[in-house]
Amino acid sequence: MSRLEEERLALFDALIEQDEGTTLDFKEKLYPKKNAQLLHDILCLANASSPTDRYLVFGVEDKTKRLMGIEPEQATSFNQANIIDWLQGVSLNRQPSVSLFKIHKEAKTFYVLEIKNSPLKPFCLTKDLISTEKPLNGNGAKTTVKANAIYVRTQDVNTPINSTASEQALELIWRERFGLNKSPLGRLCDLLNPERVDQWKRLDDPSLSSGFYHEEYPEFTIAEPIVEYGEGHRPSFQEDWTSKTDFPDKYVGKYKYYLKYHTTVLKTVDLLSLDGARYYAPLPTKQVKTLDGERGLKVSTYSFEDSTPDEILALRLGYLLTWDKWNGCDSNIKIENVENYKAQVLEKCNLATFESAYQSDLPDLSG
Repeated sequence: MSRLEEERLALFDALIEQDEGTTLDFKEKLYPKKNAQLLHDILCLANASSPTDRYLVFGVEDKTKRLMGIEPEQATSFNQANIIDWLQGVSLNRQPSVSLFKIHKEAKTFYVLEIKNSPLKPFCLTKDLISTEKPLNGNGAKTTVKANAIYVRTQDVNTPINSTASEQALELIWRERFGLNKSPLGRLCDLLNPERVDQWKRLDDPSLSSGFYHEEYPEFTIAEPIVEYGEGHRPSFQEDWTSKTDFPDKYVGKYKYYLKYHTTVLKTVDLLSLDGARYYAPLPTKQVKTLDGERGLKVSTYSFEDSTPDEILALRLGYLLTWDKWNGCDSNIKIENVENYKAQVLEKCNLATFESAYQSDLPDLSG
């Protein structure tokens, strides 16, 4: 079993441990091809108010969560390519990002349709979709997904297919769409998403050493004020890990950036400048551990991490500044994505991986 298959099986096991809810819907059987009920369920989940991804799980009884499985002959054309092609042809205002995968468990086959969370809600039809195929409830009547109707899922209940979402549900959708459901700092972190890094433009302000504003939301700015140091040189950044002989950059510096909403400073973030200010990186997290034994020796460990909100914010800011440095000049080197950026920073700091610790002053315990 590949690593991806192991991860998907672990996800499936976690899903079937849960009850149905806002982001989870169990189906005992598959839908007929191009069925309006399938589209209705996808739209309900896609528009649900939740920060997480959503899942349609096929082959599981919704009330008892019994593992029924899907017979192979029922799924001859049920695959990701067909679903994506179908969604592209049903007159949606925008297409949700979906992926479909199979799970084999207890000699049975199951299907999981993952719908990625997106703030670009609502998802809806611009033209009615009418299905005459027999739905899962056995009723042979026509089923119509209405154009411009907004369907949502709240807890384990979908908006009826012949109705539209409540005013309260619609308010939640539009608040998320325009970022009004988050604090200004949360919105700023979203705007620093690496996928939208090109939406940040340079500030033309002589009072700043460097600065940026967001093209669509210019009330958000990032500034590094000019600071005078003695002879005009910035003080170098010194910690024990930068003093080791294998640390490649002896001129590493520390910069302070102010993240603002209008005139309010939301947060200050310290970044390291590396390789002659060609790269910017978060400060590694330092932990001091006392080793077991009578000597009580201590070990300092340093690691780049991206798990807490502050770490994610610093990582995204470092990526923006590095991307701007390389992609804004006549260089053959390009910072194309976060993984590329991480690899470059690790090389400049001589760290093995982004998550693992860099140990300094490790005592010799032999003998």
